[in-house]
Amino acid sequence: MVYLDSAATSFPKAPGVTEAVCEHVATVAGSAGRGAHTFAVAADKLLWDLRRELASLLGTREITRWAMMLNATDAINTALKGFLRPGDHVLASALEHNAVARPLRHLEDNLGVGVTKLPYVPGLGASPTDICKLVQPNTRLVVLVHASNVTGEILPIRELAIAAHDFDVPVLIDATQSAGALPLQIDAWGLDMVAITGHKALLGPQGTGALYVRPGLDLTPLRQGGTGSWSELDRHPDEWPDKMESGTMNGPGLAGLLAALQWLRERTIKDIRRHEVEVMDHLLHSLADIPGVAIYGTRTAADRAGLVSINVAEMDPADVAAALEDQGILTRAGLHCAPWAHEAQATLRRGTLRLSVGPFTTRDDIDAMTAALAPLGRTATLLGH
Repeated sequence: MVYLDSAATSFPKAPGVTEAVCEHVATVAGSAGRGAHTFAVAADKLLWDLRRELASLLGTREITRWAMMLNATDAINTALKGFLRPGDHVLASALEHNAVARPLRHLEDNLGVGVTKLPYVPGLGASPTDICKLVQPNTRLVVLVHASNVTGEILPIRELAIAAHDFDVPVLIDATQSAGALPLQIDAWGLDMVAITGHKALLGPQGTGALYVRPGLDLTPLRQGGTGSWSELDRHPDEWPDKMESGTMNGPGLAGLLAALQWLRERTIKDIRRHEVEVMDHLLHSLADIPGVAIYGTRTAADRAGLVSINVAEMDPADVAAALEDQGILTRAGLHCAPWAHEAQATLRRGTLRLSVGPFTTRDDIDAMTAALAPLGRTATLLGH
């Protein structure tokens, strides 16, 4: 089996993840903040160790501003709905995932928040110049995906953040596809809020994620409830990270995520990025030799994340995915939960077939995919469909 769907969820996970999840289930019965016994203290220590690893890996001085979330969608909803107010205006890139687009449309429909999409710029995704042109007096937030899950384009978020800050507008970054695979230094790049998920390039379990919010920027939490702190109060605490973390945490999942982060620290993101660029370069060159294959986005591996969307002649992407799976190649076909990005590529009606790599993808995997795809391309081209 060749797995080329790491952009949906990484597989295999980092070494040690499975063991950490099982060990937590078997040996840690406590809940963080709920008690002073050995198990509860161990659960609490896990959360703080996790915050420290995230701060180190992604470049933040402040560890208390990392709040654990269910996933990136949960983190993005928390950021958008906790920060925006009626009458605010938002600028967003044209490549945003539905994790951003749908909450924004909800706020537009129900709270009167104005939403403007930045023009799509091939190769960049979005331009700092357009932020300057489209910012309004009531613009309160700029939302940017770091790497598109459809085109693979890497947005210049550092330069885009500078442009937004020139107008005193903070930025929210969706780092779902980038955290763990691309360089990302939150403090050094002046990023105000960053949403991440644990199950993609961070190589952890599903159902894990986090939201970083810089000091001085505050949110209203989506949920209120038990935190294990200030329990004498019937109003939710204001202190971070307790303010954002109601209810019992996903201890087993977070234990797995911690193990993944520790492995990433040892392997280094720089090494992972170098490997993925090499594999993507081989993939892009292999695809270019197959008749009938249309490649969306740049053909330079160093300028894209570890994924590429394609179409094969006039074939339905779902049919291509099914034919590849018959030969043991797992891919993803469809709209990838990102209609804005497909609209920018003129693939909204049809969708694409997405091939995505990870730290454990090999050139042999790419060669196996190419051997399975090439006959489909030749046949589809000859038949004209």
